[in-house]
Amino acid sequence: MPFRQVVIRLKHPNIRPFIQPVDFAIYEDLPRPDGRCSDDDDCPPGEAVRAGHGIKTGRCLKKDRNDTGTCEIHGWCPVESSQKSHVPWLGKAENFTIYIKNFIRFPRFSFSKSNVRETQDKSYLQKCNYDELVHPYCPIFRLGDIINKTGHRFQDMAQAGAAIGILINWNCNLDTGSSQCHPKYSFIRLDLNTTVNSITTFNFRYARYYKNATGHDYRTLFKVYGIRFHVMVHGKAGKFSIIPTLINIGSGIGLLGAGSFFCDLVLLYIMKNRDEYRKRKYESIKYESIKADRPRYCPNFVRAFRPQSYNRTEYTSFTKPNVSLSRVYMC
Repeated sequence: MPFRQVVIRLKHPNIRPFIQPVDFAIYEDLPRPDGRCSDDDDCPPGEAVRAGHGIKTGRCLKKDRNDTGTCEIHGWCPVESSQKSHVPWLGKAENFTIYIKNFIRFPRFSFSKSNVRETQDKSYLQKCNYDELVHPYCPIFRLGDIINKTGHRFQDMAQAGAAIGILINWNCNLDTGSSQCHPKYSFIRLDLNTTVNSITTFNFRYARYYKNATGHDYRTLFKVYGIRFHVMVHGKAGKFSIIPTLINIGSGIGLLGAGSFFCDLVLLYIMKNRDEYRKRKYESIKYESIKADRPRYCPNFVRAFRPQSYNRTEYTSFTKPNVSLSRVYMC
């Protein structure tokens, strides 16, 4: 198998000079492009193998002279198995419960509240489970119920893990006090949940290192699957205040007046039919016609504006420049 990478476990994996004796060697089935070589120059010592399990020693290993070889590397043996387990590691954790304690505070209104019911019954939290209708203030959640609310099956997540988002939303009307301020929960799956993507599900690795009686270094590598919860809290509160109300009313009235002004500006100076609109908006009145009809429409006009020394010539010169046309017509 000329394209398989050779992995060698040393007594001391902390990369000392490359002359240390080896314990054993194994072969890895997956080919690595940067692990192939034709001579030792293709394997610079100290260079890490991308997606591999160690660093190169500087040697190119071949079965015979004409074959393509593989670079020897320093690393831990045996390498991690790439086979996936079909055992649901968390299969019996469906009835586990988690306790989510949350506080919300609105400093502007000096108001705070918790998602835990205030009761004198000390055994309440020991016997309740969250239910939106029966126990909305019980912070004990069953894992199976949380997963079901995301629209997925718990046993599917128990095999490879998952990331779950728990959203707590507080939408409070403080005019009625705390009676209208309740937490609302929603649940969503955050990981991609695809079988072809390598970043789906949730898992991580960690190792424990130790030495045996002879001083050889060993490690135990753990690959851990689990369900990770991300708790996100959002809050909004409101309360009546007369000052913002008056400001909003005034702003609305101002906008109405500005709207009328801008409409007239567009219709009188920009539209093609502006002349027609101007005729409809304004009515022309001749002063001579109003003067002739003055006694009939304004019988009290003379008595109201007659000077002490009155004659018709003085009356005409007295009222014409000072009395507006609209007032003469409407009186």
